[in-house]
Amino acid sequence: MPTYIKIAGTDFDISHLAPYRTVVDVPLRGGHVKQMPVEIAYTNHCYSRRPIPAVNEQIPVGYLIRDGAKARMFCSRRYRLSLNLPQIMDALIRSETHVWSVAGNNFVRVEMVDEESDGTRTTINYYVLMRIQKHVAPEEPKHIKVRVETAFPEDLLHYDKPALKKPFSFRKLLACAWEGRDHNDPAPKPKKKIAGAKKA
Repeated sequence: MPTYIKIAGTDFDISHLAPYRTVVDVPLRGGHVKQMPVEIAYTNHCYSRRPIPAVNEQIPVGYLIRDGAKARMFCSRRYRLSLNLPQIMDALIRSETHVWSVAGNNFVRVEMVDEESDGTRTTINYYVLMRIQKHVAPEEPKHIKVRVETAFPEDLLHYDKPALKKPFSFRKLLACAWEGRDHNDPAPKPKKKIAGAKKA
């Protein structure tokens, strides 16, 4: 069933941000390919933002979005762009596409998306910031949880863009999370054969 939030008397459908599970083929160490269960989940930061302190912005009546004890405000621009997220994430988990490590042990994918405003279509940078963890709980099947913490357009006027550190293959990150190893560890090198060595 559709899921709606009411903003200033208007219903907005956020069903596209419902969590879902899928299975992805991921190469592990040793050449084994794991059919890996992956859950994709989203937070309300994908359609809300903090008020801008530099301009003393106040949250309009009916626009309040609660994130625990923190007050955020509904952002129609983020909401419209969030409609791209299911397609972005589905393509990401099934490819060797690279994401970038950022602060907070998170990763970010920078997508080029089209945005239409006042009849003009432009291509913008869209930052999708996520956390990747292995979910292990008693009497529950193990799976990888990819939680999209936030997704936002580049706005150099009011927000700093994330400082990108190191690129990683997304499927490598899935493999590392599943195997419980540090994604910064280099891949093991194949052992060199010693010239002239005889088989026993």
